[in-house]
Amino acid sequence: MNAASSLLLLLATAGVAWAEHDPGFCTLSQNNEISLPISPSVYSMSMSMRNDQNELMSAYEYYNGELDKTSFMGYTSKGRFRAIFDWTTKQIQVINMTDMANLLGACQIQTLMSPDALTPVTWAGDTYFVPSKFFFGGGQIYIERKGQKQIDGVPTDHFYSCHYWRLSDMSMKIDWYFTTTGTIQPLRVVLEVQRNQDKSRFTVTHDISYFSAQSPAWSARANPFMAPSGLYCRNLNSQGRKPQTLPDRFSMRIERIGQGSEETTYLKEAYDFNANMSLLLGYPPATSGDSGKYGAGKLLYIHDFRSGISYIRNEDMGNCTIERLTQPDWDSQKDGNQLRIRTPQQFFDLDSPNVQYKGSGYTRGIFTEVFINYKQLDLGVPGLTFDTTIEWYFANKTTYDKITQTSVTKSIPMSAVITSQATWLSSSMYIYDFEQQEIVFNRHDITACFSRDAKQHFQLYFSLPDNSVVKYVRDNPNGFISLLVPLTALGLNVSPLRVLDPEVSVNGMQAILELTVTDRPSFLTDADETPLNEIEAAFNILINKKDIFTLLRVEGRDYTIYADSVTTVEERTNNLKSIGYSAGALIGICFAMEIIGLALGILVVFGIYKFRGGTLLGVDPFRPQRM
Repeated sequence: MNAASSLLLLLATAGVAWAEHDPGFCTLSQNNEISLPISPSVYSMSMSMRNDQNELMSAYEYYNGELDKTSFMGYTSKGRFRAIFDWTTKQIQVINMTDMANLLGACQIQTLMSPDALTPVTWAGDTYFVPSKFFFGGGQIYIERKGQKQIDGVPTDHFYSCHYWRLSDMSMKIDWYFTTTGTIQPLRVVLEVQRNQDKSRFTVTHDISYFSAQSPAWSARANPFMAPSGLYCRNLNSQGRKPQTLPDRFSMRIERIGQGSEETTYLKEAYDFNANMSLLLGYPPATSGDSGKYGAGKLLYIHDFRSGISYIRNEDMGNCTIERLTQPDWDSQKDGNQLRIRTPQQFFDLDSPNVQYKGSGYTRGIFTEVFINYKQLDLGVPGLTFDTTIEWYFANKTTYDKITQTSVTKSIPMSAVITSQATWLSSSMYIYDFEQQEIVFNRHDITACFSRDAKQHFQLYFSLPDNSVVKYVRDNPNGFISLLVPLTALGLNVSPLRVLDPEVSVNGMQAILELTVTDRPSFLTDADETPLNEIEAAFNILINKKDIFTLLRVEGRDYTIYADSVTTVEERTNNLKSIGYSAGALIGICFAMEIIGLALGILVVFGIYKFRGGTLLGVDPFRPQRM
């Protein structure tokens, strides 16, 4: 198909200039300003097109006036392409739908011209003059009504107009035919074009088989106003839109389905930047080195970056291993020789300038916004990299925060899609039970990592100022200790993992916090953490300095509650009933009382591939630190 005939196949759907038509080619018998029978602000339609050479092409076109976007899908002898017109940014995304494996090259950005001109789109060696808006989607056009006519046995109203296209010095006359019974819709559009330079003429007939003036509830994975899932458009203007501010802590369940293999993996992940902790829970495959090292079964990884320790517990067998954190992993990176937990932005890889806003749609029936990032995945083999994209789907939800007693709007990650040239990395992720305000790590018992004899029990006493605070502590023990325990661990210079089974009760106007502190791992020194035999003295120093406290907001008032004294006890009293935590460390409690924003990102990829196992050319392909 040559460029001229390609142009003709697409001309009819443009709202071009009317004022300078050639009267020798096209003449209006009257010059009245009237409207076509319909002018919808949204529509979708399918049509077939035929030119003088009997070349055929099928197309779908979608328009949304609220978004001010048009999407055109053309089916040609060379394959399929999609052109997405954005009138806000004046850009066109031209997508080669026959080359979807080319994550970067399949989408090209071109400049969008005036709505009074057909826009040239270069694809597969031809120039297609693709419409930016269907003609009755762009406002009034000067036309005349010619009466009624039968089209394939269907009665229609016939409208006629003359146009001049300055961009290519072409005169045009257009015949529109709209149904007269039932819902009014276009049935046929015939366009005749004259090139004014040589007076050559061409005709294109458009037969419209489907038309709807309603906007479907598009899926976020199949929205025609966005590039297909996984494709990245370089230089796309997303108007500076970014995902919501990321949370400092969260937990979630993940279902991962591999693309092609349909392999399904289930994980639980948690992260707390302020507590310097992360958690990963799942079943490694039999081929995994971790499975052989720590025993077959479900493995729990808790990384304590403050102490530089990794706790690996076999949930099925009960054994627990303590190791130093020395190498970057799914949740960490090195600054020089210093290993540290990633910031939330780094954790999700959303600090990259490559992050783009793609659009919106529905995910599992919930309205979501879509963001995409592009990375070159380096597996550590010289010259071997893979283009990889990651898409995130976020929903906004307003909930009531019991701690701050205010309404909080959250961005909830619903799913993510990883698409890579390394197809074994490609997968779809479905996110469930995303939480920011729960204490996320306390349900896992790691006492097997410590000697049962190397621990002490303590009771701390707090005076409560009034009955409203007494009632709040009795009804909300979690809120009472959410700030208290991590700050206490920080003041004691111990890992929050060593603070076990905190429970709070109320006796009159006094709150009593009972907890157990275990000894540090044997390979740590005094410079790393306080030993167990110095904990009681450290408690008293903190109490005298008023450094053991919690912050509460009760009935709109702010309170600071300080510890008055501490005592050691031989055994836990077991009569302090309030929280009911399982045995284990209370870690990952956020220091801040107000939680902001959230997003899902590359954490999902990192955690999942820790459980994939295997190597490539002697290099572990699932080491996320090289992303």
